Amino acid sequence: MPGAAASHRSDRGRRVAAGLAVALGLTTAVAAERECVPEPLGNARLVLTKLTSRPVDDRLVLRGRITVPSITALASIAMSSGLDVTLADRTHGVVVEAHMPAGTYEKATRRGWRMRDAGLLWRYTDKNPSPPGGFRRAQLDYEGKDDVGRMVVTVLVKGHGVSYATDLTAEATLTLDAGSGPCFRARFPGAPGPRCRRTAGGATVRCR
Repeated sequence: MPGAAASHRSDRGRRVAAGLAVALGLTTAVAAERECVPEPLGNARLVLTKLTSRPVDDRLVLRGRITVPSITALASIAMSSGLDVTLADRTHGVVVEAHMPAGTYEKATRRGWRMRDAGLLWRYTDKNPSPPGGFRRAQLDYEGKDDVGRMVVTVLVKGHGVSYATDLTAEATLTLDAGSGPCFRARFPGAPGPRCRRTAGGATVRCR
């Protein structure tokens, strides 16, 4: 994505101003449609490890890039809609599907979102013993703008404690507003496109 990184560094003043607007609560709803038609999850990387040991040892790391209509949409994800994550494949169908709810991190519930960098970075943490889908951490990090002015956001999701075992047709979907979208999907159908490989005697699946 040409120019995104340069925009992130060279236009700090506008970034902070936009972030302050978020902090003041000037949020907008995430754009939604009646039926979510997935957009590609850009630069997607999926790593599943410890798959041949006990299921409670399985680990998941998902990275990718999405675009949202405005910087305030980041706050809307964290404070209004939350984030849905689905892992699936052709053999098993849905392997894991869970919702990371919206809302500020609270000590009582031990989960929620925290704002950093004046609203340009949001982190989700769930410190409970058995969070839904095993998803314990997520991060939304603003990078810059694309060629049509949409905000480019790096997404990181981490999970462990449930079975993430898939075949080599794994796909991952992120939905920003449950039931309506927008949503973003990474498919790994095999060569010549992005694909999954099994390594470490079958204990690790790496998709990119």
